Amino acid sequence: MLAWDRQGREATGTLTVHVTGIGEPSPVVLGTYTHFDPPGLTVELGETAAATLIVGPDAQATRVECELGSFDRKTNTYTASVSEARLDRHLSHSPTAPIEGECKAYSYDAAGELIPHPVFAPWHGPLPGQARPYTLSVKIMHPGVDRTPPVVAFDPNKLTVRVGEAAALTLTATDNVGITRGPSVICGFGSFDMKTNTYTAPDTIASTRHAIIGGTVVAKDVCSASVHDAAGNWGEDVAFIAIVPGVGDTTPPVLAFSPNRLTAASGATVAVAFTATDNVGLARKPVVTCSRGSFAKNTYTAPAVSEDTDVECVARAYDAAGNKGVGRLRVSITTAPDTTPPVLTFSPNPMTVVSGATVAVAFTVTDNVGIARGGKGVRCSAGSFKVVNGTYTAPAVSEDTDVECVARAYDAAGN
Repeated sequence: MLAWDRQGREATGTLTVHVTGIGEPSPVVLGTYTHFDPPGLTVELGETAAATLIVGPDAQATRVECELGSFDRKTNTYTASVSEARLDRHLSHSPTAPIEGECKAYSYDAAGELIPHPVFAPWHGPLPGQARPYTLSVKIMHPGVDRTPPVVAFDPNKLTVRVGEAAALTLTATDNVGITRGPSVICGFGSFDMKTNTYTAPDTIASTRHAIIGGTVVAKDVCSASVHDAAGNWGEDVAFIAIVPGVGDTTPPVLAFSPNRLTAASGATVAVAFTATDNVGLARKPVVTCSRGSFAKNTYTAPAVSEDTDVECVARAYDAAGNKGVGRLRVSITTAPDTTPPVLTFSPNPMTVVSGATVAVAFTVTDNVGIARGGKGVRCSAGSFKVVNGTYTAPAVSEDTDVECVARAYDAAGN
């Protein structure tokens, strides 16, 4: 080390270090020691798996002890088993994680001493000389636990977007049982809208995460989506976005319905020509959604309605530059006036009832379209009628009496 004072005089300091090397170990061959092959297993609870126990030549006696399950030396198989108490305790804390344990093999020489086994040092490999058992690591998986992670995907997973603009980026997430949390999407400095499946680039490329590609400054963004299912399994996908300056194609696709306004009868189908064009080309097929009814193959199918209804169909499409085109179809759905009144019936009708008695009477209310109000109450000039259980109770009278019960109902048209 060198240093100078303000007068320019030089001084030197020296640190002397002596590095000693670690002696080379004696060569160790794993095959000369008792060991398991393979050294680790993953087994479903209650199932068996093969693991060969290789006994060293100096071993006069060998025994195997398993913390979980059992090992059969005759067949060289491990059987996975766990006590109910430990299984319940494990599932309550870590329902999806495997239960981990190990089997230990002890080999003894002729004098009854435990034979030393190698210790593995990362800078030398195996080193001899420690008396210890050799282990078989086991992971026991519970067969009743859902270990299938959710599937998360961006489409496309690589996207180019101009500064300050938006582009279509579809996110899908599925699971064999069901998603309980998410999707959650985090982007570096742009934003992702899950409702509209669009990525919006920031207004500037003032970021350290950029590169010069073909003389153009391109910012690199990454959006990461993650979901969890009820068992705690986790799924993730990422989308890589290149953000380029706001130049190039700014012309959106042109989407058109012909005619774009029409009148259709309830439940009818009407031919409508639909076209989608772009100056460069569409990146994906247009998507048409309708507030009621459906549109497919240049045909609009109206829903069955009970009153005149206005419907709007919206077509959306994007080109390769992310420009969005929109087209609209407006439909007025008409219905023929409903003149059919509801039908209310009592059965039997008429009838004779003893004074003060209660008799069963079937009461029904129907309409060709549907009941809008009424039909839930019956008024009688004497006695009472219960719609809930369909019974009429006569009043106590001293002479023959005529009684009339009346029920009323209205449909949507006012009949």
